[in-house]
Amino acid sequence: MRIKTRLAELEKANGTVDVGDNQLLVTLLGRRDALFWPHRNGGDSRLGIIQRQRQYLDGSVGISAKADGKTNWKAMFEARQRLISGGYLNALFSGGQVTSMFLSDLGEATARKLVGDRLKTINDVAIIFVFLQTDSWTSESVLFRENLVGSPSSWDDATECCLPLLTSGLVKASSDMHGRVGYRRTDREIPPDPPAVDVECDEAMDSIYIRAFNAERSSLLQCEPLDNNEVWIPLLVSNLANYEETK
Repeated sequence: MRIKTRLAELEKANGTVDVGDNQLLVTLLGRRDALFWPHRNGGDSRLGIIQRQRQYLDGSVGISAKADGKTNWKAMFEARQRLISGGYLNALFSGGQVTSMFLSDLGEATARKLVGDRLKTINDVAIIFVFLQTDSWTSESVLFRENLVGSPSSWDDATECCLPLLTSGLVKASSDMHGRVGYRRTDREIPPDPPAVDVECDEAMDSIYIRAFNAERSSLLQCEPLDNNEVWIPLLVSNLANYEETK
């Protein structure tokens, strides 16, 4: 059965077209991506974020999917169950209840297609992976081949290209005391190519993705460490070189 057909079946609930399944899938993608987006802040929240990134990558804790209010709870529960049954989400259970979820390869590929081509895949950004080293940090300035000044939001498009490498664990990011980000390859194996999905972009999904992404970013600023015995050490300023254009 084609992916497009399977999605259509997921959306047909009680005889009507229900886009809530797609919205939930894209929301989870936005929240997961926000967790791995390079964080420039320090303090306890930074340590908590690093620990949660590690949990997601090792499969011990995923993204929660809680709804506010009794009405939203039922719709969320039903959408979540359909996505799990359809293979778009992998769930962790405790006491018979879903505690957190992970996007499957199918779910991630589908969600990215729904948002549009702006969201890259590992194959799209392979050159970035090749450029990075495993034994040293590469500054974002060197990686993007530009002397970066001002607000980091001005080079969000370049940072976004690193996301599939970060969320897959192929690359890790850290920062120095000034908030400058560095990237380094890990020893994780390159995952297989994502499944091909026959899904059309839905223009409404981009705003849903951005809203979920921004909300999660704000929430992560209050993230508390899971283990206070661990210490996060910023990168040394000397670890991150400035880009020097060669003539």
